[in-house]
Amino acid sequence: LSNNLLSLLESSILENTLNLETLDLSNNRLSNYSLKSANNFRRLMTLNLANNALSKMEVQWQYGYPTLRLLNVSNNNIGPVLYDKDLHYSKSYYGMVLDLSYN
Repeated sequence: LSNNLLSLLESSILENTLNLETLDLSNNRLSNYSLKSANNFRRLMTLNLANNALSKMEVQWQYGYPTLRLLNVSNNNIGPVLYDKDLHYSKSYYGMVLDLSYN
């Protein structure tokens, strides 16, 4: 779904997607992210939201998606201030990459 000039995604559009491992929504015009899944995207390992218009870190990235290993939110409008609580992620393993560059 990258490079499609998307500005809005209905939150339930991927609700019945059970085994998704990579979701690439980069290079669109998304200003928020609120996708839901029946199983909380339990196999999602990579979420790429780079080059959009996001302005905040979503709580569901921190506590949902138990296998998420790479979250790319570079080149968005996040900030100008991030707090310590914005960077705490509850995952079932050690080591996750969070790309916040160019925000």
